[in-house]
Amino acid sequence: MELGGNAPFLVFADADLDVAVASAMVAKLRNGGESCTAANRFYVQTPVAEEFARRFAWAMATVKIGPGLDDGVQMGPLVNAAHATRSPSSLPTHGIAAAACSPAARRPRAPASSTNPP
Repeated sequence: MELGGNAPFLVFADADLDVAVASAMVAKLRNGGESCTAANRFYVQTPVAEEFARRFAWAMATVKIGPGLDDGVQMGPLVNAAHATRSPSSLPTHGIAAAACSPAARRPRAPASSTNPP
Protein backbone atom coordinates (compact mmCIF):
# COMPACT_ATOMS: atom_id res chain seq x y z
CA MET A 1 0.00 0.00 0.00
CA GLU A 2 1.44 3.39 -0.97
CA LEU A 3 0.97 6.05 1.70
CA GLY A 4 3.00 8.89 0.28
CA GLY A 5 6.42 7.28 0.55
CA ASN A 6 8.84 7.84 3.37
CA ALA A 7 8.30 4.32 4.72
CA PRO A 8 5.12 4.66 6.80
CA PHE A 9 4.55 2.49 9.87
CA LEU A 10 0.93 1.94 10.91
CA VAL A 11 -0.37 1.17 14.41
CA PHE A 12 -4.06 0.47 14.77
CA ALA A 13 -6.06 0.83 17.97
CA ASP A 14 -6.41 -2.94 18.41
CA ALA A 15 -2.66 -3.60 18.01
CA ASP A 16 -0.63 -5.49 20.58
CA LEU A 17 1.57 -2.55 21.61
CA ASP A 18 4.47 -4.75 22.73
CA VAL A 19 4.61 -6.25 19.24
CA ALA A 20 4.05 -2.85 17.61
CA VAL A 21 6.94 -1.25 19.52
CA ALA A 22 9.30 -4.16 18.83
CA SER A 23 8.36 -4.06 15.15
CA ALA A 24 8.75 -0.28 15.02
CA MET A 25 12.24 -0.58 16.48
CA VAL A 26 13.24 -2.99 13.72
CA ALA A 27 11.56 -0.86 11.06
CA LYS A 28 13.24 2.34 12.26
CA LEU A 29 16.70 1.06 13.19
CA ARG A 30 17.39 -1.39 10.39
CA ASN A 31 20.90 -0.60 9.11
CA GLY A 32 21.29 2.07 11.77
CA GLY A 33 18.16 3.84 10.57
CA GLU A 34 19.90 4.78 7.35
CA SER A 35 18.18 2.26 5.10
CA CYS A 36 15.92 3.72 2.44
CA THR A 37 13.18 1.50 3.83
CA ALA A 38 13.59 2.65 7.45
CA ALA A 39 10.29 3.87 8.88
CA ASN A 40 10.08 7.67 8.69
CA ARG A 41 6.39 8.24 9.39
CA PHE A 42 4.38 6.71 12.19
CA TYR A 43 0.61 6.74 11.78
CA VAL A 44 -0.91 5.71 15.11
CA GLN A 45 -4.63 5.64 15.84
CA THR A 46 -5.66 8.07 18.56
CA PRO A 47 -6.78 5.56 21.22
CA VAL A 48 -3.25 4.11 21.49
CA ALA A 49 -1.14 7.05 20.34
CA GLU A 50 0.08 8.27 23.73
CA GLU A 51 0.86 4.81 25.06
CA PHE A 52 2.63 3.78 21.85
CA ALA A 53 4.66 7.02 21.87
CA ARG A 54 5.63 6.52 25.52
CA ARG A 55 6.74 2.93 24.95
CA PHE A 56 8.52 3.71 21.69
CA ALA A 57 10.39 6.66 23.22
CA TRP A 58 11.49 4.46 26.12
CA ALA A 59 12.66 1.72 23.73
CA MET A 60 14.61 4.22 21.64
CA ALA A 61 16.20 5.70 24.78
CA THR A 62 17.55 2.28 25.75
CA VAL A 63 19.50 1.77 22.52
CA LYS A 64 23.20 1.85 23.31
CA ILE A 65 24.98 4.06 20.78
CA GLY A 66 28.73 4.04 20.30
CA PRO A 67 31.66 2.67 18.31
CA GLY A 68 30.51 -0.49 16.57
CA LEU A 69 33.27 -2.69 17.95
CA ASP A 70 32.58 -1.87 21.63
CA ASP A 71 30.77 -4.46 23.74
CA GLY A 72 27.04 -3.95 24.09
CA VAL A 73 26.80 -1.26 21.41
CA GLN A 74 23.60 -1.64 19.40
CA MET A 75 24.00 1.21 16.93
CA GLY A 76 27.00 3.03 15.54
CA PRO A 77 27.33 6.66 14.49
CA LEU A 78 25.59 8.40 11.62
CA VAL A 79 27.40 8.33 8.31
CA ASN A 80 28.89 11.85 8.61
CA ALA A 81 28.68 15.18 10.47
CA ALA A 82 26.32 16.70 7.87
CA HIS A 83 23.82 13.92 8.44
CA ALA A 84 24.10 14.35 12.20
CA THR A 85 23.36 18.07 11.83
CA ARG A 86 20.42 17.50 9.48
CA SER A 87 18.73 14.68 11.45
CA PRO A 88 17.16 16.77 14.26
CA SER A 89 15.50 19.03 11.70
CA SER A 90 13.51 16.05 10.45
CA LEU A 91 11.77 15.60 13.81
CA PRO A 92 8.14 16.68 13.88
CA THR A 93 7.36 19.74 15.96
CA HIS A 94 3.77 18.97 16.80
CA GLY A 95 1.46 16.45 18.40
CA ILE A 96 2.26 13.14 19.94
CA ALA A 97 5.39 12.60 17.85
CA ALA A 98 7.08 15.62 19.41
CA ALA A 99 6.01 14.46 22.88
CA ALA A 100 7.53 11.06 22.21
CA CYS A 101 10.84 12.62 21.25
CA SER A 102 11.11 15.06 24.15
CA PRO A 103 12.64 13.50 27.26
CA ALA A 104 14.21 10.45 25.67
CA ALA A 105 15.73 12.03 22.59
CA ARG A 106 19.37 12.85 22.92
CA ARG A 107 22.42 13.28 20.75
CA PRO A 108 25.48 11.48 22.05
CA ARG A 109 28.52 13.67 22.56
CA ALA A 110 31.26 13.02 20.06
CA PRO A 111 34.99 13.21 20.64
CA ALA A 112 36.51 16.37 19.22
CA SER A 113 38.21 14.47 16.42
CA SER A 114 35.25 12.41 15.29
CA THR A 115 31.55 12.42 14.49
CA ASN A 116 31.29 9.07 16.27
CA PRO A 117 29.71 9.02 19.71
CA PRO A 118 31.94 7.91 22.62
